[in-house]
Amino acid sequence: MTDIPRDPLDPAFLASLRSRDARDREGLFLAEGVRFLVRAADARAPVVGIIACNDLLRNPLAQMVLRRLKAAGTPVRSVSAREFKILSRAAEPQGVLLLLRQRWDPLPDPVSQRCATWVAVERVRSPGNLGSILRTCEATGAAGVFFLGPYADPYDPGCLRGAMGALFGLRLVRTSHDRLRGWLHASGLVAVGASPHARRDYRDLDWPRGVMLVIGGERQGLSRAQEALCDERVRIPMVGDVDSLNVAVATGVLLYEALSRRLP
Repeated sequence: MTDIPRDPLDPAFLASLRSRDARDREGLFLAEGVRFLVRAADARAPVVGIIACNDLLRNPLAQMVLRRLKAAGTPVRSVSAREFKILSRAAEPQGVLLLLRQRWDPLPDPVSQRCATWVAVERVRSPGNLGSILRTCEATGAAGVFFLGPYADPYDPGCLRGAMGALFGLRLVRTSHDRLRGWLHASGLVAVGASPHARRDYRDLDWPRGVMLVIGGERQGLSRAQEALCDERVRIPMVGDVDSLNVAVATGVLLYEALSRRLP
């Protein structure tokens, strides 16, 4: 991560953050819209600066939050509607664009997570699918998501749209398979992999209170390194000619099953 530039709200610099290479290099990302403004403020997220358009920002709550952040010292640059629409990627711009630091959490204390639910992903190629997974994680009370290797990017604009602000309510941990294996052993969590080739129906598993769901990619499923993490593998039964489920849908089915065992 490099130092923040002298003018982080420069339009050319903001536009460069549409590229993952630039996001990774700078350790920053963009989030657009009223929902992200409110969620970021509530979560005390590290907001570097804000671009705002008074002509487009009509939401009273958003206006109040923006005034509060500005009074606390957050840089805010006002632009015209024409200037804002050049930066915006929304079909209907809401007049607020946030520049934030990426947040990556360290591996938490394993003992404190013995009754928690986590998800581990490696290569979820579709940003929309990854965003839906994050959103469902928050909806089901999961503690967070482990990102195995450098592949999946929760700060991709498509993922942010799908997550609907959920990343502010989750722990995001970038780690390796080897480090996670050691952490799992210390935590006592049961690692459950989702695979259409598994023999056990997910409903037949005696779901533990502490579980890590290991989720494969859209095409190849679980990698060998992911399979090596798993204590159990389960499948979701299907009828008709369908032979697979969307990865976000499958993750949602399993997360709600885990939730139902915690909260019958």
